[in-house]
Amino acid sequence: MNKKICAGFLLLSGFYLVLFQWLIGPYRLERLNTPVADTVPVVSVWGSDPSLEPAFREYEKSHEDVRIQYTYIPENQLDSKLKLTLAATGELPDICIIDTEILNQFMDMEVWENLEAQPYSLDRGLLLDYSLNSVTDQSGNLVAIPYTVSASGIAFRKSLAAELLGTDNAKSMSVLFKSWADMISKGMTLKESGETEFYLFAGIQDPGIILFNQTSQSYIQDKTLVNPERFHNYFKVLIKLRDYGLLGNAALFSPEWYQSFRETNILFYPCSMGLLQSGVFGGGESGADWALTLPPMGSFEWQGYAWAIPKTSGNKEKAYDLASSFLLDYSGAKYNKNKENGGFINYKPAYAAAEYRDLYYRDFGEQNIGMVYFNQLLPNIYKFEKTPDTGTIKRIYMDTLEAVMYDNLDADQAYGYFLDAVRAELPDIQAD
Repeated sequence: MNKKICAGFLLLSGFYLVLFQWLIGPYRLERLNTPVADTVPVVSVWGSDPSLEPAFREYEKSHEDVRIQYTYIPENQLDSKLKLTLAATGELPDICIIDTEILNQFMDMEVWENLEAQPYSLDRGLLLDYSLNSVTDQSGNLVAIPYTVSASGIAFRKSLAAELLGTDNAKSMSVLFKSWADMISKGMTLKESGETEFYLFAGIQDPGIILFNQTSQSYIQDKTLVNPERFHNYFKVLIKLRDYGLLGNAALFSPEWYQSFRETNILFYPCSMGLLQSGVFGGGESGADWALTLPPMGSFEWQGYAWAIPKTSGNKEKAYDLASSFLLDYSGAKYNKNKENGGFINYKPAYAAAEYRDLYYRDFGEQNIGMVYFNQLLPNIYKFEKTPDTGTIKRIYMDTLEAVMYDNLDADQAYGYFLDAVRAELPDIQAD
């Protein structure tokens, strides 16, 4: 019997080893690095942005004492690669460039360096205030440098807005849809008129992700789901939008969702800096047919990224020098903004320069996106403390919204479904 158990254990161990090698294998093929001399220190970086590769090569030209080994990892696989590497006590890179949501999953594992401590001594005053929330651990330590600005708004199709509402002015749209009650009532009125076939959003998860991030209160504190009734309220709003026929049926980030940008009957999309940079709004032949404005109830954090240095890094000071040149310096801020499909970073002193605050995207025409960020989105942003379980709560919530759409749940059923899933996946969390 013992021999069978031992054999089974060895077989299982072998399976996990093969699985681990299979998962990391493709990344070796996608490493974007140049040969380096054995005597030159190498800073290894994992990230999901291939556009950084040319910048790293430029950095090497002015820093002959370091080489950068950049490993591209698809964003939807970075989470599992980190988990597998840690589980197998594998080697982490010197820098991880990751979504702050993934970063927070590892906050209680003491994976990341405290960048306010020696030898880094990062001054948090250099960073936009709202951005500190997503890179601070439970002990108050700053464990990463926020990268892209995560303040997000809502984009609307101007031609459809003009047809439905008689205006395509961004400020007018933010007044017309100042609250979620406005979104429901005006949408219902427009539907009842029957003059134009349209949806307010491509799917239920679009307004759902906005609502989830429009809170100033953490979702988990002291192993308790805080104010769970707010989820009941989210479901009530979203189900009214569904019942009035104001939502399509595309899941957020699905192929159908991306395809929906090429259609002309969807009015709103949640809009992050990352989406603006992705060029997704270029779908279709309508040209510069988009505008950005403040969502109902205010802006929200979404799709933020950060640079973190693992405690296991063998080149911590070189890694921090690299990160600082990109994220804590005006030249780095200008590079990030002025590169193709560039955007803002969280380096606060850069915003003192008037020319830095101007930002335009082809698909948004003459609208100064920078002024929308500076005057509307950043001053009106919701922020709440992130914990290692926040990502799990969000995933359960988004899965519940799929059930709402496809199984036609009502608000009470959705709320019960959500709470049952939280109890099942997070048994240590009090969820009543």
